[in-house]
Amino acid sequence: MENNEIPKKFKTKRRLIISFLSIIGIILLLAGSAVYYYFNTYSKINYIPIVENKEELNITKETEEKINIFKDSKNIINVLLLGTDQREADTASRSDSIMIASIDPVNGNIKLASLMRDTRVDIEGHGKDKLGHAFAYGGPALALKTVNKNFDMNLTYYATNDYIGLLNIIDSVGGVMIDVKDYELEWANICITDIAKLNGTENTPVTKAGMQLLNGQQAVGYSRIRKAGDGDYERTERQRTVLSAVLNKVTKMNVTQVPTLINTFAPFVETNITSTYLLKIAVSVLNSGISDIIQSRFPTDQSSGGKIINDRWYLVYDKEDTISELHNFIFGNIPPETN
Repeated sequence: MENNEIPKKFKTKRRLIISFLSIIGIILLLAGSAVYYYFNTYSKINYIPIVENKEELNITKETEEKINIFKDSKNIINVLLLGTDQREADTASRSDSIMIASIDPVNGNIKLASLMRDTRVDIEGHGKDKLGHAFAYGGPALALKTVNKNFDMNLTYYATNDYIGLLNIIDSVGGVMIDVKDYELEWANICITDIAKLNGTENTPVTKAGMQLLNGQQAVGYSRIRKAGDGDYERTERQRTVLSAVLNKVTKMNVTQVPTLINTFAPFVETNITSTYLLKIAVSVLNSGISDIIQSRFPTDQSSGGKIINDRWYLVYDKEDTISELHNFIFGNIPPETN
């Protein structure tokens, strides 16, 4: 063998090293493409930052002390979800639904807490009024401040979504299974027809009661029923039922499907959640094995009641009891009975 000839075993090792580096290069290239695709997709979301100062959002030290009593509280991700009605002509429309979505990767669950929009609360600069009016008066920032102040919460993130966005999300996951009651059928179809007219799309009514697969138009129409059953109480339950069904499908998705889902709802969402934090939330949900979605609404029947004040109907609540119930539901392991 000549001195400049490389032994065969070293040639083999070199080929293996080159192959390994090539594979690593391809993986990095693909990962880079995925990251680029994700952030390019996120750019379609209407990102609107709001005040970051906790004091300005009415998050007090006393509130944080109450919450920190719960051992896993710092691992829980809370987002205020505000559903808006695109039919409103003015830009300051009231929030159609108000929920706190809580992601708990430690205990493997997602909790949805509806806040009744007719609850009589203190709204900064507007005195006592209905909770649902806070968004109309001052957008998501005032909605966050109002919820934090009246329910001793520490919310800093929000997301708004109109019914068209929810409709598209439901269709993108292949529809949702919903048990439509007999007394809901007529009003569901009235709402479905209304949505079809507003969107200029074909009307797809629900033809029978019972458990069935609903498409986006049908499910959103179902969630918007106002006059069937127990009024706004049942309406909030329908909203949570539909969102729970969507989340059940999302939690079973592969991580690689997340950008496509975000691409679907991005044009209809406004939020102050950054792209990197949103990705963290998505990965946390998909990697933590979350399989349980729990729901409730506040104030509970035990802690509230209807009352006419100055010719307007309000839901008046016991503040301390409601705060305790809400905190136990979001930060504790044993939620109260679903309402």
